Amino acid sequence: SKDECNLLSVLGYDRQKQIWRLVINLILGINVRKHFKFVKSFKNLLNDKKFDIKNKKNRHFLMLLMMKCAYFASLTRNFKSAQKSVNPIVQEFLLLGKVEDCSGLKYVDDDCKILNEERSSPGILNSVVVPIFEEMAEVSEGMKVALDALKSNIEKYTAIVKEKYKVEEERERRIEEERRIKAEE
Repeated sequence: SKDECNLLSVLGYDRQKQIWRLVINLILGINVRKHFKFVKSFKNLLNDKKFDIKNKKNRHFLMLLMMKCAYFASLTRNFKSAQKSVNPIVQEFLLLGKVEDCSGLKYVDDDCKILNEERSSPGILNSVVVPIFEEMAEVSEGMKVALDALKSNIEKYTAIVKEKYKVEEERERRIEEERRIKAEE
């Protein structure tokens, strides 16, 4: 890179190295494979009242949380824009995340465990994205607005998906009821 374009050139080598290490760790920190572990750790830190912004590790945790919020921020925009972000976010999580830790998953066929991605999207968003914004709202009052927008968009998206799959859900409900009746006999 050109020295005149290097924003860190005014810093000494050790400080540059420290900043680059932080940036790389923050980028790696948004790894969706470790998502649930991270959320649990941060939640425990807050619940134990041990969060102190002066603590270097806590600041790093907070920066990671902010990175995750930034990564999912498109879901807090107006609904039309947010709706366009759902599929790419869900797709990435399905490819790289721990799907088994999500709730609200819907399958095409229970026997084959083939996931219906569109019907599972609200469950994935509620399991993956909402907790990140909830934790951030605990730390920063201003994030409550983003959390409310996120929840509103997920509710709207859920309503659209439910309407689209209304017939299928009714069929599933009848099948489940028939299974229950047979089990009682």
